[in-house]
Amino acid sequence: MPNRKYWIQWSHWSTAQLLKLIMVLFGLFAIMNNNKSNVSAETFTIGYMTNMQGRTNTQKQGIVISGAMSYALDVINSNASYLNGHKLRMIYNDTEGDTLIGTYVTIEQWREGAVAFFGPEDSCAVEATVAASLNLPMISYVSTFQNLLLFYYCT
Repeated sequence: MPNRKYWIQWSHWSTAQLLKLIMVLFGLFAIMNNNKSNVSAETFTIGYMTNMQGRTNTQKQGIVISGAMSYALDVINSNASYLNGHKLRMIYNDTEGDTLIGTYVTIEQWREGAVAFFGPEDSCAVEATVAASLNLPMISYVSTFQNLLLFYYCT
């Protein structure tokens, strides 16, 4: 059972900061494959979860972050040198701010090949535990679960 916790929270990141974070995370894949001469370009899938339709969605942060995510992926995928020819693909699901839906979505996105997760907002403790059990990173732009504040990393 993995004992690593990959969870980062952000609240007011700019698109540029989000772009840099995504490039750093997925740039690791390119670095790992850089020593292999016959590595063909791959497409890596990232899962994105947000609360768009939920009743508790008063601040609508997912709307802003969704635009930043889409823009960041477009910028990264438009320049082959960023990821050594690799591409990123995003799969999206609305968790509606519901932990059961969020947990289901995390598992479904993993089944679809997600190698990292962005979101969900609201409490993401269960979803983060599922991601950690798969040894995959989860980066949440906001969480209401107080115990996860121990894993808050400022940038």
